[in-house]
Amino acid sequence: MSSAAAHERVTAGSIALLLLVGISWGLNWPAVRVLLHDLPPWTLRGTSLLLGSLGMLTVCLVTGTSLRVPRREIGAVVATGLLTVFAFNILITFGQLNAPTAQVAIVAFTMPAWAALLARPILGEPLTVRKLLALALGLTGLALLLGDRSGPQDGSLGLGFGVLGAIAWASGTVLTKKLRIDVPPLALAFWWLLVSAIPALLIGWTTEAGVAWSGLPLATWGVLAFHVALPMVFGYAAWSVLVRRLPAGTAALGTLLVPVVGVTSAALLLGEPMTWRNLSALALVLTGLALVLLHSNTRPGT
Repeated sequence: MSSAAAHERVTAGSIALLLLVGISWGLNWPAVRVLLHDLPPWTLRGTSLLLGSLGMLTVCLVTGTSLRVPRREIGAVVATGLLTVFAFNILITFGQLNAPTAQVAIVAFTMPAWAALLARPILGEPLTVRKLLALALGLTGLALLLGDRSGPQDGSLGLGFGVLGAIAWASGTVLTKKLRIDVPPLALAFWWLLVSAIPALLIGWTTEAGVAWSGLPLATWGVLAFHVALPMVFGYAAWSVLVRRLPAGTAALGTLLVPVVGVTSAALLLGEPMTWRNLSALALVLTGLALVLLHSNTRPGT
């Protein structure tokens, strides 16, 4: 087999893997909304993060990835994990409890624009016209959604949680880049998940009523298994491979796919209306996302 043919086959496999990641992360949005019918938010997130960390631990052991964290890196791992995984997941969850899932998914993907804004003071990266335009497009999309009063509830609080989640993710991403953590990506994902699971479980145990796990419907167990196995374990593991195998612009296509699948699946699986506001806001946010990611010389983080 020629080297060109081998490269072509690897590229095709990478693209297939990228599509699977984008689809699984997109379907995770309605999955979480479904799980919130039977599980309180802190318990749901704490449990899924703990199970996800165990799954990622298995991946690390199978692949021979070292879990060692140098002492000087412990604080950086904890800080970036609490921002990128803990704060993002918790804020997005409360967002979904207070606004339509599709709308929270849309505003959450303003995160690369916030990252570009934060990178100016923290990393010294120039705040270009393209980045400012991306932020403006994202804020315009948010304003459109805030103007929606057609639903049974005012979703402003939920959208606020969504924006805060996007800013938390962006802050964690920029801080990770600033600190240059010397830990393998799979190991870092494991520690991030574990560090995030602990406070979520503690808060759940002290503030929420106990869950009758044996009484949960079989369908809920199935959705929880999907939520942990695909978006969390497979998604993180596959993404750590893809960002090294693919050019930045190609990898970014997977990120663009997530809100599209999230909004579409929320309409199909949850019965949320596909309104002109949702579609217009999605188009604005996707355009801003593309401006930041597809023309970037750096690879997007997880």
